[in-house]
Amino acid sequence: MSDRIAFDSYYTPEWCTELLMREYPPPTQLILEPAAGTGKMVDVFLRYDHKVIAIDIQPTVIQNWDKAGVIAVRQNDFLKVKFKERHGDWDASIVTNPPYSFALEFVEKAFTAGAKYIAMLLR
Repeated sequence: MSDRIAFDSYYTPEWCTELLMREYPPPTQLILEPAAGTGKMVDVFLRYDHKVIAIDIQPTVIQNWDKAGVIAVRQNDFLKVKFKERHGDWDASIVTNPPYSFALEFVEKAFTAGAKYIAMLLR
């Protein structure tokens, strides 16, 4: 029996995202957060005046979002989104703390998305 939390929902402490935004700020106005969870990272992005597209595989964690600056909230599996067909190269950054059990897959998927900047908090 595993002691893992469902969907690897280990939420990012605010200070981690704050440090990332200060030291390695995304160069784009738009950020895609593909493992948004309860929005802890999104809240920090919004404080830095970014626009955010937030997605998460769990519909229950994103269903009650109403945050100014969040231009889209979707329940979706990031690993199944077909970015090249939908967006081509787009002026966005992908910034997230991916589920640990799918970290490599999230990194690989981010590179196929055509984003200008990618930052992943990994252990």
